[in-house]
Amino acid sequence: MDSSKTINSSRRIGGIAGIVFGLGAFLALMLLGGDQPLASDPIGDIRSFAIDNDTEVFLFNWSMGALFVFAFLIFASALRAALAPADDESGMWSRASFAGAVATVAVVGAGAAFTSALVLNVDDYSDSTLRALMNLDVTLYTTIMPWGLALFLTGASIVILRSGVLWKWLGWLGLVAALAMVIGTFWVIDGDEEGFLGILVWIGITATLLWSLLSGVAMIRSARGR
Repeated sequence: MDSSKTINSSRRIGGIAGIVFGLGAFLALMLLGGDQPLASDPIGDIRSFAIDNDTEVFLFNWSMGALFVFAFLIFASALRAALAPADDESGMWSRASFAGAVATVAVVGAGAAFTSALVLNVDDYSDSTLRALMNLDVTLYTTIMPWGLALFLTGASIVILRSGVLWKWLGWLGLVAALAMVIGTFWVIDGDEEGFLGILVWIGITATLLWSLLSGVAMIRSARGR
């Protein structure tokens, strides 16, 4: 098979995966993940949520798991292949971007495990155990996962800005989203999930989903020679 056709096919598949991930994850967050309690909420509210919404939690975990494994990783792999020829000789930034993607998927898996454990046989957990599970879940998703996403975005964005292999403004968008998430993780210092810093994390995550969707479009267009 002609190597150029193989490259273009990889970019198209990766671009589609980026669009599916960005749009699918946004819809999953809006439809299934919007009413989860805060870690600081009364333990009775957390327990009631776990009892009343166990199906929704499992559906959310299943859909996000499928999106991260079968869409995000494929997108990140194709993106690395697209960026590598434009990276420097060491290929450091394209490799760092993919490493960030893999780390993110690992954290999402751990977060899904804690959330599932939280709603599974919730009546058997003491208040302290339930609170610990909730705190671990929130910590994974809002202080650890953002670092993986930030590395993914930073590595890719640096190569895009240096080379113009995709639209250069995507590089700036990626760096801004990465910075927002990294700064936002400091919400743990004041402990206010709903404060400015906590909101900044979710702004960065939302921007990452948008970046993935738009980068997917750019990859498809580049495969068509546009």
